[in-house]
Amino acid sequence: MYTPDHTGVIHSYMMNDKNINNFRLSVTLREKVDTKILQRAADEVLPEFPLIGARLTPSRLFYRIKPVKKGLKIHADRYELLKSVTFRNISQYAIQVLFRDNQIAVEFFHGLTDAVGAFTFMKALINRYLHYRYPSEVQRNDIVLNRKNIWQDCYPKHGIFHYGVFNVKLGQYYHFPYRYVRVGNRTVTYSMSVKKIKNVTRQYRCSVTELLTGILFLAVYHMRLEKQNDKRKIAMMVAVNLRSIFSEKTLRNFSLYVTPVIKNFGNGCLEDILPELQKQIKWQKSRKYLENQIYRNEKLQNNILFAKLPLRFKRTLVQSAYKVTGGKTCMTLSNFGVATFPEDMTSYIDEVDFLLSTRYQTQYNCAVISYRDTLRLSLTNNGNTTVLEKKLEEMLLQLGIPFEQVEYGGKIHQLLRNGENYER
Repeated sequence: MYTPDHTGVIHSYMMNDKNINNFRLSVTLREKVDTKILQRAADEVLPEFPLIGARLTPSRLFYRIKPVKKGLKIHADRYELLKSVTFRNISQYAIQVLFRDNQIAVEFFHGLTDAVGAFTFMKALINRYLHYRYPSEVQRNDIVLNRKNIWQDCYPKHGIFHYGVFNVKLGQYYHFPYRYVRVGNRTVTYSMSVKKIKNVTRQYRCSVTELLTGILFLAVYHMRLEKQNDKRKIAMMVAVNLRSIFSEKTLRNFSLYVTPVIKNFGNGCLEDILPELQKQIKWQKSRKYLENQIYRNEKLQNNILFAKLPLRFKRTLVQSAYKVTGGKTCMTLSNFGVATFPEDMTSYIDEVDFLLSTRYQTQYNCAVISYRDTLRLSLTNNGNTTVLEKKLEEMLLQLGIPFEQVEYGGKIHQLLRNGENYER
């Protein structure tokens, strides 16, 4: 058995019947999935990823990760987004492999890994599947064999306290008017041209993540103006992959969040908020700031009194603390970046998708991934309104970014070009 890393500990303590922090990666192939070959591929790949192909078991004081070496059965995807790994079955499997028509999807519990580790597993699974399906065209690639330090918990060695470096203190910031809808998540994905988006980033001299974060800030701002006279600041969490910053290769969780906060939106356009947004993100992504944040998180979890608390009290304490800190941001943006595959695999892969479950007591979450010349932004919504989606669409059209909108299970809009009228 293994102990979860510090991000895994937080996700473990936060889960309950209504909420569990899952995410989903899926690959759309050009031919219908052969389920027998997929099961064979899953059986072979699972033991190669002992801390991802695993289950989470509770003890009196802690959760433990136990590798599952065999017995993971693939399942048909029943259109219940991010619902295959639940609070009730996570002690059996914290990962599920799903199939539907020509799509292979894997849903992961965030307590085991982040998107980088999950995509490595997904790439290995798809490679093994395609190799057995097309043995003369696709070469077998043992992605994780002979790689060192890939199961290392990297947080402890990078937690360093720096005097004069202060973390963002979150107060009573804007939160979506929210009512939990038990029927499940509604996810809308916007497919856009990477080339078109890069043209806009050059115009505003920003990165893709900064551009998308700014667009989401403005969508929330205009939604707030329309619905209520609320003057609170808006805060958003943006995921940061720590591997490039600290030169690590682990497949366990190794990411944190920066939390930009915008108070003054000026005239409600990108030019008015991007300079402040870029300044905050740059500072919070600095090595000293991140080392301080890791140190603070590790210090709490290593506290002797906290360690001796029974598991049920730890969960209650962490969930209460989250309402005061992370629960005050309105949503999270996680940009995976560019998904790449070996050249002999790309001719069989049409699309790649990345979805996030909503966080504890929040209505929305946002995941982004790019493949070839297509960027796919997915909004997960478990509330009872869709105003943010409309505002996001208006922002994209104003910037001259055409998109194709799809909902899980089928298209609900065709290509929308800048300036065209459309109805929701």
